[in-house]
Amino acid sequence: MSSIFQKKLSDYINHLLKLIKQHLPDDTKCKYSNKHKLQIIIYVLKTGICWSHLNNLTDDKFICNLANESTYRKFFYNLVKMNVFKIAFHNLLGKLFMLGLLKYDLISIDSTSIINKIGLNEYVDFGYLPKKHKSLKIHTAVDENQVPLGFEISKGSEHDINLAKPLVNKISKIIKLKDKKILVDKGYISKTLKEQLKNKYKVDFIYPNRINQPKNSPTEINLLKKRVKVEHSYATLKQFKRIDHVNERKIINYSSLIYLSLILIISTKFPSIL
Repeated sequence: MSSIFQKKLSDYINHLLKLIKQHLPDDTKCKYSNKHKLQIIIYVLKTGICWSHLNNLTDDKFICNLANESTYRKFFYNLVKMNVFKIAFHNLLGKLFMLGLLKYDLISIDSTSIINKIGLNEYVDFGYLPKKHKSLKIHTAVDENQVPLGFEISKGSEHDINLAKPLVNKISKIIKLKDKKILVDKGYISKTLKEQLKNKYKVDFIYPNRINQPKNSPTEINLLKKRVKVEHSYATLKQFKRIDHVNERKIINYSSLIYLSLILIISTKFPSIL
């Protein structure tokens, strides 16, 4: 393991421990500390290694003296049952909101396809990836600072329009959307959806119009150029290999890994608040 990744992993652990310390069991009498177990969970998230393969990691000086893989897997499942990562994510967003670090006048929404080889049977579908690949989609919203505000998961063939409203509804529980602007691509073109969001949340739903539609105003064209930030956020998210290739059998496990990834992404952007 590279020294750069070792340093990043250590920073991730320290940030994460501060967030979820109150939800962790007492480890004073345990052979393996909570910090050590979280270190292995993040190692699995970052590298995409299977839980069972942890038993074969004997030549890595940084990840050494491991317990049986079931120790870490069960610890992760216990945290999932308590919704620890979801709670920590929303607490972190709340802290950013209180400190005025969220810039949500412009919110960008988009989706990305994820290869779903062996996990999440209820979400196995053939989407926009080549038909030989089964896939699912992650729909994400980010602010102007590329801070993730929420996400939804759907089948690979699900149309983006169907997940826009649930995602906006989830965001509305965190921040006030009145008079804000939501930037999307052509996959979200829908006059009905635009009117529904305008009436319910008082937001401007901006998308690039088709050729047979009225042209976008110069202001809208300039705003839509800023939507690229959500694309960059997916590049960052997919650096966590456990997210980029689905191995989890249950949606709650995969969702928890996404929440954990988003926590780590935010903690690297704002290390001073932790």
